[in-house]
Amino acid sequence: MSLAYEDSYKDAKELIKENIKIIVLGIEDRVVPKLIKACRDAEEDSKNNTGGTLALCFNYGGGLKSLMP
Repeated sequence: MSLAYEDSYKDAKELIKENIKIIVLGIEDRVVPKLIKACRDAEEDSKNNTGGTLALCFNYGGGLKSLMP
């Protein structure tokens, strides 16, 4: 497991413990499946939290935006 992944995992657990809801936005087709699973797990584990919301937005390409209606 990479150091960045481990740090992100620890940070997500701490945010969940602090009652923060985590949502992930973006296009997943170029993201490592392990990271997608971790993001979805964090969303599920924090879905009922009410202390604030952290929206993680990644993999938004400007070129893709121009192709979407």
